[in-house]
Amino acid sequence: MTTRTFLPAGSTVTFVATSRDIIHGLHVDRHNVNVMLLPGQIARVTARFDRPGEYPFVCHEYCGIAHHTMWGKVIVEARP
Repeated sequence: MTTRTFLPAGSTVTFVATSRDIIHGLHVDRHNVNVMLLPGQIARVTARFDRPGEYPFVCHEYCGIAHHTMWGKVIVEARP
């Protein structure tokens, strides 16, 4: 799941996610994003990214042997 998402500063984003088989947890650093992903259910959470920077996100629930691969970054870029 390692990924990078690029956004312009001032963006509001709605994360929409689900799980096929086990519980996952999505946490975005320094933002009020902390949501449980339950099998068969759709989770939605909205956050605003005003300041340029890199904000890591991770799965915060141990979900099996591939747990260490479930991370990424939201990269917020200054507007020109």
